[in-house]
Amino acid sequence: MASGQATVKASIGLNVRKGAGTKYAKIGWLANGSKISYHNDQDGWLQISYNGKKGYVSKQYTSVTKASTGGGSSSQASASGGKTVYVTVDTLNVRSGAGTGYKVLGSLHKGKAVSVISTASNGWHKIHYGSGTGWISGKYVSSKKTSGGGGNSGGGNSGGGSGSGSISAKAQKAVNFANSHIGSTRWKNAKTGMTYCQGFVSDATAAAIGKRYSKGSAAEACRAWAVSTSSSNIPAGAAVYFYSYTKNGRKYGHVGLYVGGGQVVHVAGKVKKQSLSSLNSSGWCKFRAWGWNGGVPLK
Repeated sequence: MASGQATVKASIGLNVRKGAGTKYAKIGWLANGSKISYHNDQDGWLQISYNGKKGYVSKQYTSVTKASTGGGSSSQASASGGKTVYVTVDTLNVRSGAGTGYKVLGSLHKGKAVSVISTASNGWHKIHYGSGTGWISGKYVSSKKTSGGGGNSGGGNSGGGSGSGSISAKAQKAVNFANSHIGSTRWKNAKTGMTYCQGFVSDATAAAIGKRYSKGSAAEACRAWAVSTSSSNIPAGAAVYFYSYTKNGRKYGHVGLYVGGGQVVHVAGKVKKQSLSSLNSSGWCKFRAWGWNGGVPLK
Protein backbone atom coordinates (compact mmCIF):
# COMPACT_ATOMS: atom_id res chain seq x y z
CA MET A 1 0.00 0.00 0.00
CA ALA A 2 1.55 3.29 -1.16
CA SER A 3 1.27 6.31 1.12
CA GLY A 4 2.89 9.69 1.36
CA GLN A 5 2.53 13.46 1.03
CA ALA A 6 1.18 15.51 -1.86
CA THR A 7 0.33 19.12 -2.73
CA VAL A 8 -2.81 20.21 -4.57
CA LYS A 9 -1.94 21.72 -7.96
CA ALA A 10 -5.25 23.05 -9.28
CA SER A 11 -5.90 26.78 -9.64
CA ILE A 12 -9.61 26.47 -8.74
CA GLY A 13 -9.03 23.86 -6.05
CA LEU A 14 -9.66 20.13 -6.00
CA ASN A 15 -12.83 18.21 -5.20
CA VAL A 16 -12.76 15.47 -2.58
CA ARG A 17 -14.98 12.54 -3.55
CA LYS A 18 -16.55 9.60 -1.75
CA GLY A 19 -14.82 7.07 -4.00
CA ALA A 20 -11.97 6.73 -6.50
CA GLY A 21 -13.62 8.27 -9.57
CA THR A 22 -15.65 11.23 -10.84
CA LYS A 23 -18.87 9.20 -10.64
CA TYR A 24 -18.71 9.38 -6.85
CA ALA A 25 -20.33 12.21 -4.90
CA LYS A 26 -18.37 15.27 -3.81
CA ILE A 27 -17.86 15.44 -0.06
CA GLY A 28 -15.57 18.47 0.10
CA TRP A 29 -12.95 20.63 -1.51
CA LEU A 30 -9.24 21.46 -1.04
CA ALA A 31 -7.66 24.77 -1.98
CA ASN A 32 -4.78 25.05 -4.43
CA GLY A 33 -1.51 24.54 -2.54
CA SER A 34 -3.07 22.42 0.22
CA LYS A 35 -0.72 19.85 1.72
CA ILE A 36 -2.27 16.41 2.10
CA SER A 37 -1.27 13.04 3.49
CA TYR A 38 -2.55 10.10 1.48
CA HIS A 39 -2.93 6.52 2.63
CA ASN A 40 -3.24 4.73 -0.71
CA ASP A 41 -2.63 5.36 -4.41
CA GLN A 42 -5.42 3.63 -6.34
CA ASP A 43 -5.87 3.86 -10.13
CA GLY A 44 -4.84 7.50 -10.29
CA TRP A 45 -6.72 8.50 -7.14
CA LEU A 46 -5.25 9.25 -3.73
CA GLN A 47 -7.10 8.07 -0.63
CA ILE A 48 -7.04 10.69 2.14
CA SER A 49 -8.74 11.43 5.44
CA TYR A 50 -11.17 14.35 5.13
CA ASN A 51 -13.00 15.66 8.19
CA GLY A 52 -12.47 12.30 9.84
CA LYS A 53 -13.82 10.30 6.89
CA LYS A 54 -12.29 8.50 3.92
CA GLY A 55 -12.08 10.59 0.77
CA TYR A 56 -10.41 10.50 -2.64
CA VAL A 57 -8.73 13.15 -4.82
CA SER A 58 -7.50 12.87 -8.39
CA LYS A 59 -3.74 12.32 -8.42
CA GLN A 60 -3.31 14.21 -11.72
CA TYR A 61 -4.12 17.48 -9.93
CA THR A 62 -1.52 16.93 -7.21
CA SER A 63 2.23 16.89 -6.94
CA VAL A 64 3.49 13.98 -4.86
CA THR A 65 6.24 15.28 -2.59
CA LYS A 66 6.92 12.10 -0.64
CA ALA A 67 5.86 8.52 -1.24
CA SER A 68 6.58 5.27 0.53
CA THR A 69 5.41 1.67 0.30
CA GLY A 70 6.02 0.79 3.92
CA GLY A 71 3.39 0.31 6.55
CA GLY A 72 4.45 3.22 8.76
CA SER A 73 3.12 6.74 8.60
CA SER A 74 5.02 9.04 6.24
CA SER A 75 3.96 12.13 8.15
CA GLN A 76 5.98 11.54 11.28
CA ALA A 77 9.27 12.51 9.74
CA SER A 78 11.29 13.62 12.72
CA ALA A 79 11.19 13.41 16.47
CA SER A 80 11.14 16.62 18.51
CA GLY A 81 10.52 15.11 21.91
CA GLY A 82 10.27 17.64 24.74
CA LYS A 83 10.32 20.74 22.55
CA THR A 84 7.96 23.48 23.76
CA VAL A 85 6.34 25.95 21.37
CA TYR A 86 3.86 28.79 21.86
CA VAL A 87 0.78 29.63 19.80
CA THR A 88 1.18 32.93 17.92
CA VAL A 89 -2.36 33.44 16.59
CA ASP A 90 -5.66 34.12 18.37
CA THR A 91 -7.05 30.64 17.69
CA LEU A 92 -5.21 27.60 16.34
CA ASN A 93 -7.01 24.41 15.40
CA VAL A 94 -5.88 21.04 16.72
CA ARG A 95 -6.54 18.26 14.20
CA SER A 96 -6.54 14.48 14.16
CA GLY A 97 -3.81 14.33 11.50
CA ALA A 98 -1.02 16.34 9.91
CA GLY A 99 -3.03 18.51 7.50
CA THR A 100 -6.15 20.64 7.08
CA GLY A 101 -8.07 17.68 5.65
CA TYR A 102 -8.24 16.04 9.07
CA LYS A 103 -10.99 16.41 11.66
CA VAL A 104 -10.80 19.34 14.09
CA LEU A 105 -10.44 18.12 17.69
CA GLY A 106 -10.45 21.53 19.33
CA SER A 107 -8.40 24.72 19.47
CA LEU A 108 -5.62 26.50 21.33
CA HIS A 109 -5.49 30.20 22.14
CA LYS A 110 -2.64 32.65 21.65
CA GLY A 111 0.22 32.21 24.10
CA LYS A 112 -0.64 28.59 24.92
CA ALA A 113 2.49 26.50 25.57
CA VAL A 114 2.42 23.03 24.00
CA SER A 115 4.86 20.13 24.09
CA VAL A 116 5.82 18.75 20.67
CA ILE A 117 6.10 14.97 20.36
CA SER A 118 7.26 14.86 16.73
CA THR A 119 7.25 16.97 13.58
CA ALA A 120 5.95 15.85 10.17
CA SER A 121 7.74 16.50 6.91
CA ASN A 122 5.08 19.08 6.02
CA GLY A 123 5.83 21.12 9.15
CA TRP A 124 2.92 19.95 11.30
CA HIS A 125 3.61 19.13 14.96
CA LYS A 126 2.19 16.18 16.85
CA ILE A 127 1.36 17.36 20.37
CA HIS A 128 -0.16 16.18 23.62
CA TYR A 129 -3.80 17.31 23.63
CA GLY A 130 -6.37 16.50 26.28
CA SER A 131 -6.08 12.84 27.19
CA GLY A 132 -4.53 11.97 23.83
CA THR A 133 -2.64 13.61 20.97
CA GLY A 134 -3.37 15.99 18.12
CA TRP A 135 -1.66 17.92 15.32
CA ILE A 136 -1.09 21.65 14.79
CA SER A 137 0.45 23.62 11.94
CA GLY A 138 4.03 24.72 12.62
CA LYS A 139 3.34 28.00 10.79
CA TYR A 140 1.45 29.41 13.74
CA VAL A 141 3.73 28.58 16.66
CA SER A 142 7.07 29.88 17.85
CA SER A 143 9.76 28.72 20.24
CA LYS A 144 9.57 32.21 21.79
CA LYS A 145 6.87 32.86 24.36
CA THR A 146 4.05 35.12 23.22
CA SER A 147 1.47 37.03 25.23
CA GLY A 148 -2.04 35.66 25.41
CA GLY A 149 -4.53 33.79 27.52
CA GLY A 150 -2.88 30.42 27.10
CA GLY A 151 -6.16 28.51 27.17
CA ASN A 152 -7.61 25.85 24.98
CA SER A 153 -11.05 24.66 24.03
CA GLY A 154 -12.21 21.19 23.14
CA GLY A 155 -14.94 19.91 20.90
CA GLY A 156 -15.28 19.42 17.18
CA ASN A 157 -17.06 22.68 16.39
CA SER A 158 -14.11 25.02 16.59
CA GLY A 159 -11.96 26.01 13.71
CA GLY A 160 -11.65 25.11 10.06
CA GLY A 161 -8.27 26.35 8.87
CA SER A 162 -5.20 27.20 10.87
CA GLY A 163 -4.74 30.83 11.81
CA SER A 164 -6.60 33.48 13.71
CA GLY A 165 -10.34 33.06 14.07
CA SER A 166 -12.26 29.80 14.26
CA ILE A 167 -14.87 28.13 12.12
CA SER A 168 -17.66 25.84 13.26
CA ALA A 169 -18.56 22.51 11.69
CA LYS A 170 -21.71 24.06 10.18
CA ALA A 171 -19.81 27.01 8.74
CA GLN A 172 -17.25 24.60 7.28
CA LYS A 173 -20.04 22.82 5.38
CA ALA A 174 -21.21 26.12 3.88
CA VAL A 175 -17.64 27.03 2.95
CA ASN A 176 -17.05 23.62 1.38
CA PHE A 177 -20.24 24.00 -0.67
CA ALA A 178 -19.20 27.43 -1.91
CA ASN A 179 -15.67 26.37 -2.80
CA SER A 180 -16.83 23.20 -4.56
CA HIS A 181 -18.96 25.23 -6.99
CA ILE A 182 -16.31 27.71 -8.13
CA GLY A 183 -16.61 28.03 -11.90
CA SER A 184 -20.24 26.87 -11.96
CA THR A 185 -22.96 28.71 -13.91
CA ARG A 186 -25.75 26.96 -11.99
CA TRP A 187 -27.07 30.27 -10.61
CA LYS A 188 -27.15 32.04 -14.00
CA ASN A 189 -30.32 32.31 -16.07
CA ALA A 190 -29.29 31.21 -19.56
CA LYS A 191 -32.07 33.24 -21.22
CA THR A 192 -31.66 36.57 -19.44
CA GLY A 193 -28.03 36.36 -18.38
CA MET A 194 -29.04 37.40 -14.87
CA THR A 195 -27.38 35.70 -11.90
CA TYR A 196 -28.97 34.92 -8.56
CA CYS A 197 -26.34 35.72 -5.96
CA GLN A 198 -28.81 35.47 -3.07
CA GLY A 199 -29.85 31.99 -4.22
CA PHE A 200 -26.24 30.83 -4.17
CA VAL A 201 -25.71 32.00 -0.57
CA SER A 202 -29.04 30.46 0.45
CA ASP A 203 -28.03 27.11 -1.05
CA ALA A 204 -24.62 27.22 0.65
CA THR A 205 -26.27 27.88 4.01
CA ALA A 206 -28.84 25.14 3.41
CA ALA A 207 -25.98 22.69 2.86
CA ALA A 208 -24.90 23.50 6.42
CA ILE A 209 -28.21 23.55 8.31
CA GLY A 210 -30.56 21.50 6.14
CA LYS A 211 -33.07 24.32 5.67
CA ARG A 212 -33.18 26.99 2.98
CA TYR A 213 -33.89 30.64 3.77
CA SER A 214 -34.11 33.17 0.96
CA LYS A 215 -35.26 36.65 0.06
CA GLY A 216 -36.21 38.16 -3.26
CA SER A 217 -32.94 40.05 -3.52
CA ALA A 218 -29.60 40.62 -1.82
CA ALA A 219 -30.77 44.07 -0.71
CA GLU A 220 -33.82 42.57 1.02
CA ALA A 221 -31.64 39.92 2.66
CA CYS A 222 -29.28 42.59 3.95
CA ARG A 223 -32.10 44.62 5.44
CA ALA A 224 -33.49 41.52 7.14
CA TRP A 225 -30.38 39.69 8.31
CA ALA A 226 -27.39 42.08 8.51
CA VAL A 227 -25.46 41.87 11.79
CA SER A 228 -22.66 44.43 11.43
CA THR A 229 -21.42 47.11 9.07
CA SER A 230 -17.81 46.47 10.11
CA SER A 231 -15.63 44.56 7.66
CA SER A 232 -13.30 43.47 10.46
CA ASN A 233 -13.48 39.95 11.93
CA ILE A 234 -16.16 38.60 9.60
CA PRO A 235 -16.79 34.96 10.55
CA ALA A 236 -16.42 32.27 7.91
CA GLY A 237 -19.79 31.10 6.64
CA ALA A 238 -21.35 34.56 6.96
CA ALA A 239 -23.13 36.36 4.14
CA VAL A 240 -21.30 39.48 2.94
CA TYR A 241 -23.58 42.15 1.53
CA PHE A 242 -22.54 44.80 -0.99
CA TYR A 243 -23.91 47.82 -2.74
CA SER A 244 -23.43 47.20 -6.46
CA TYR A 245 -23.52 49.86 -9.18
CA THR A 246 -24.50 49.83 -12.83
CA LYS A 247 -22.94 51.97 -15.53
CA ASN A 248 -25.61 54.63 -15.08
CA GLY A 249 -24.96 54.83 -11.36
CA ARG A 250 -28.02 52.94 -10.14
CA LYS A 251 -27.46 51.15 -6.85
CA TYR A 252 -28.42 47.49 -6.41
CA GLY A 253 -27.50 44.75 -3.96
CA HIS A 254 -25.03 41.89 -4.16
CA VAL A 255 -24.09 39.12 -1.74
CA GLY A 256 -21.44 36.44 -1.39
CA LEU A 257 -20.28 33.94 1.20
CA TYR A 258 -17.23 34.74 3.32
CA VAL A 259 -14.96 31.67 3.30
CA GLY A 260 -12.14 32.99 5.50
CA GLY A 261 -8.73 34.43 4.78
CA GLY A 262 -10.21 37.65 3.41
CA GLN A 263 -11.90 35.73 0.56
CA VAL A 264 -15.49 35.87 -0.67
CA VAL A 265 -17.15 33.33 -2.99
CA HIS A 266 -19.92 34.97 -5.02
CA VAL A 267 -21.82 34.72 -8.30
CA ALA A 268 -20.97 37.16 -11.09
CA GLY A 269 -21.83 35.32 -14.31
CA LYS A 270 -20.29 32.23 -12.73
CA VAL A 271 -19.20 31.38 -9.21
CA LYS A 272 -15.94 33.15 -8.37
CA LYS A 273 -13.63 33.57 -5.42
CA GLN A 274 -12.24 37.06 -4.85
CA SER A 275 -10.69 38.93 -1.99
CA LEU A 276 -12.98 41.30 -0.12
CA SER A 277 -10.49 44.10 -0.74
CA SER A 278 -10.49 43.55 -4.51
CA LEU A 279 -14.29 43.51 -4.62
CA ASN A 280 -14.36 46.75 -2.62
CA SER A 281 -12.00 48.41 -5.06
CA SER A 282 -13.57 46.93 -8.20
CA GLY A 283 -15.73 49.98 -8.86
CA TRP A 284 -18.93 47.96 -9.30
CA CYS A 285 -19.59 46.98 -5.70
CA LYS A 286 -18.80 48.19 -2.20
CA PHE A 287 -19.02 46.46 1.17
CA ARG A 288 -22.24 47.21 3.03
CA ALA A 289 -22.53 44.72 5.93
CA TRP A 290 -22.25 41.10 6.93
CA GLY A 291 -24.84 38.85 8.48
CA TRP A 292 -26.21 35.31 8.72
CA ASN A 293 -28.41 34.08 5.90
CA GLY A 294 -31.86 33.45 7.31
CA GLY A 295 -30.77 35.06 10.53
CA VAL A 296 -29.27 31.69 11.58
CA PRO A 297 -25.68 31.89 12.93
CA LEU A 298 -23.52 28.99 11.73
CA LYS A 299 -22.09 28.18 15.15
